[in-house]
Amino acid sequence: MATEVSACVELDLPRSEAWQKLADLSLAHHYVPGVVDTRITTSTLQGVGVSRNVYRKRGEYLEETVTEWVPEHGFTLRLHKGERDAPLRGAWFRYRLDDAPAGKTRLTTTMGYIPPFGVLGQWLDGAFLRRIIQRAIGDVAVCLKHFYETGETPTSEQRKSLRSALNPLVS
Repeated sequence: MATEVSACVELDLPRSEAWQKLADLSLAHHYVPGVVDTRITTSTLQGVGVSRNVYRKRGEYLEETVTEWVPEHGFTLRLHKGERDAPLRGAWFRYRLDDAPAGKTRLTTTMGYIPPFGVLGQWLDGAFLRRIIQRAIGDVAVCLKHFYETGETPTSEQRKSLRSALNPLVS
């Protein structure tokens, strides 16, 4: 059974401006905690099929490939390492932009995955894995907000205080 975890923040930017930044897939290391470099690995820079590698401190990397591209609204990435899904089976990540009142933009970040180990994995997901991923997804959202609004990559100390910007999800 697949799990989806989402977080939402309001950006103090119009959607068109937020999209211009989001569509630059080379910037992830400025707002994804733990990522220190981003490299586009395809000749095209935008749209379905574009791939990037996101690198962590020790040189480990994860591949991300665009599977859905909706201009002005966002995209979905398949998370993988070669042909295998990573870090979890069926893993994907979506960035979604929507208009918000007063010329602002609502950003929703969502990760989907299939917990490992069958029924045991579903129990582990409910017991703690989902909460860990929820915090990570929320951190991506608030760090993206900070970077887009200030042009500065947030520190881990700033990230803690930025979490107060998370909004409750509304269906």
